[in-house]
Amino acid sequence: MNGNFSARPFKRSRHGVVVVVVVFFLILAQGCAQYHLEMKDSDPAEKPYTGEMIHALGWGLLYTPQQITTDCNTETGINDVIVKSNYLYSLVGVLTFGIWMPIEIEHRCQAGPSEEIRFDGN
Repeated sequence: MNGNFSARPFKRSRHGVVVVVVVFFLILAQGCAQYHLEMKDSDPAEKPYTGEMIHALGWGLLYTPQQITTDCNTETGINDVIVKSNYLYSLVGVLTFGIWMPIEIEHRCQAGPSEEIRFDGN
């Protein structure tokens, strides 16, 4: 056999390793899709966002509306909501053919009469 023939499998396997490493780092990357819903008269309280993970099952057929509890004042309510997704959540959705779709939702309360208002410059 030809001496050059044995060098080709090594070259192919090296490319395979590079592809696996790149895919691994893409999965670990924290690329997020983020949707921010804000009220018209925004005046957020000086409190951190609180959130939960929610899950839709069976392409939404088995989805029941999930209630997220909040400690917001009933007079002022929620100021803004952030819906987050990332590569891992999307990968889970793709690998399960959409049967399980996780997503993260965070919210922040609106400032009440005796609370500090946080100004973000908006």
